[in-house]
Amino acid sequence: MAIGAAGTTPAAELATTLESARTAHKEACDTTAGLPAALEELARLRSEHDARTRLHQEARDLLTECQARSRTLAQQRAGLTHTLDDARAGHSSLPARLADLTRTAEHLDHAIATAQATADAEARHHDALTAADQAAHSAGFTSLDEAAGALRTPALLQQWADKLEHWGKEDAIVTSILTDHRLVEASLQPAADPTAAAHAVQQAEARLKETAGATRQAAARVTALTELAADIETRLACLEPLQQSHRLADRLAAIASANSAANTRSMELEAYVLAARLEEIAAAANTRLQNMTSERYLLVHSDEKEAGRRGRLKGGLGLRVLDTWTGTNRETSTLSGGETFTASLALALGLADVVTQEASGRPLGTLFIDEGFGTLDEQNLQDVMDVLDQLRAGNRTVGIVSHVPELSRRIPSQLNVRKHRDGSTLRPLTGADL
Repeated sequence: MAIGAAGTTPAAELATTLESARTAHKEACDTTAGLPAALEELARLRSEHDARTRLHQEARDLLTECQARSRTLAQQRAGLTHTLDDARAGHSSLPARLADLTRTAEHLDHAIATAQATADAEARHHDALTAADQAAHSAGFTSLDEAAGALRTPALLQQWADKLEHWGKEDAIVTSILTDHRLVEASLQPAADPTAAAHAVQQAEARLKETAGATRQAAARVTALTELAADIETRLACLEPLQQSHRLADRLAAIASANSAANTRSMELEAYVLAARLEEIAAAANTRLQNMTSERYLLVHSDEKEAGRRGRLKGGLGLRVLDTWTGTNRETSTLSGGETFTASLALALGLADVVTQEASGRPLGTLFIDEGFGTLDEQNLQDVMDVLDQLRAGNRTVGIVSHVPELSRRIPSQLNVRKHRDGSTLRPLTGADL
């Protein structure tokens, strides 16, 4: 069956044919692989063909234009040839004609220059004769012949010219000296006095000697002052640390005395220390002040500036009153008489507490209160007496100096003062006597 399909062709020939087919197939594959490059090359060649076609067309257009210009130039050449023939005017060539014309022009120029030079020479000769004649008459000669007879040799003329130049220089120097304003002014002065001049010279020499002595003294003083300045600079350098210490101490003193802007509170050191103590006293006083005012008033320390004895503003020792019922902070001067007494009593008791604390806890056993109770209303008097009773309960003796009747009924132990014509007497009173 395979042999029938293969036909009668021998196997070797079929193998050769197969091998040829394979080679052709391979070449076709290789050719196909190079097809993109061939297409690119074909596109490039087509572009080049189009460009060369455009160049060919442009060349043809240019050739047509050149042929037209060639015909125009041929016509112009024919016209120029006819013109050259006219210009040669029988000469063999145009350069020969130009050379002939050039020679003729040179001859004419030479002739014109010669005629002009001759005319100029005649004019100069005439001017020279005229000038010579004028110069001769100016020099005092009657004619040119007489002036010619007076001519001298060049050497003699040069000698005379040198002498004249020298005399001219000397004349200029003398004229300058004689016209000097100092000589002119001197000539207008009276005649000189040799004796007076000699005396003036002697005086000038004496002044010169004095000046020389003064100069030596000044030099010695300059030397001494220089040494003194160096000594002063050395001493100032030694004083610099002391000045720095003084500036520091002076600044601290200014701050402590409230005389410096660095002391923003304008408080003296003593006032600053007392302000801290006053805050403690106010805090201790508020404990009793609230009890004596039904929890209404509190004393508040203030740093506001106030005018001192010398009118300067000082701060740190002020007190204000805080009204807890209204929430206002006001001056102590706005308190009524009874309120002022109550605040003063609270401060006195607070001061006693602070002193007690600093005295190692040793209490102040006796306290006297002089007057002020008459300014209290019934409620305030009751509150104050309650506080005083608390002090008595703490083993303190409280003495009250007052004429308020209510106190005489509340205080069991009293000293009654009676006034007489012969003086005052004291009479102790107890609860039975009241």
